[in-house]
Amino acid sequence: MESGIKGSELEEKHLETDEDLFDHIESEHHIAVRRENETVKECMKRFYKQYPEAKNRETCKCPECKIARKKLIINQIELN
Repeated sequence: MESGIKGSELEEKHLETDEDLFDHIESEHHIAVRRENETVKECMKRFYKQYPEAKNRETCKCPECKIARKKLIINQIELN
């Protein structure tokens, strides 16, 4: 996370357990979080099944995809 999370945000978003936080990271930021006793392959299979939109760079909400979209928009503006 770029700026971290504040204690007040944990309470506000009802992130009381590690699992709550992991679910939040996956659903809101499209960053897969590997659970205990889960292989990378199992993690990605579960993650993409639950969040299929994360497979598409145009709909993914991860920081890398968001930055790529911004750069694309900036390049398109500069070309016009």
